[in-house]
Amino acid sequence: ENVQRKIIKHFEMIDVNDKEQGFKASYIRTNEWKLLINSSLSFVEIPSNKYWVDYDDSFTTKPPTEKYQNMVNSELFQSKCYDEYLLSDSDDESIFTYDEVMLFKISEDNIE
Repeated sequence: ENVQRKIIKHFEMIDVNDKEQGFKASYIRTNEWKLLINSSLSFVEIPSNKYWVDYDDSFTTKPPTEKYQNMVNSELFQSKCYDEYLLSDSDDESIFTYDEVMLFKISEDNIE
């Protein structure tokens, strides 16, 4: 019998001895949705944690277009939201800023 999980939950405390500090990057995922909580929080608070970092220590404030286009050859890695952004010729990078709570529809944005 093929057994599958209906939901995956991943929560990490900032400090288990001080619950008032809350959670660092955590998520809840179902087959259809992924809810990210405090996605930019880390034990190491550096600016690059909030962006897309490359192997050479450089980072961009929006997903790197060239790398994205190389990945979308597979349906496994594709984002309806980012595709629409690329077609719009917009330079508004603020729409890619991490937020404390983000919700992704897996079937449309499976590379959040």
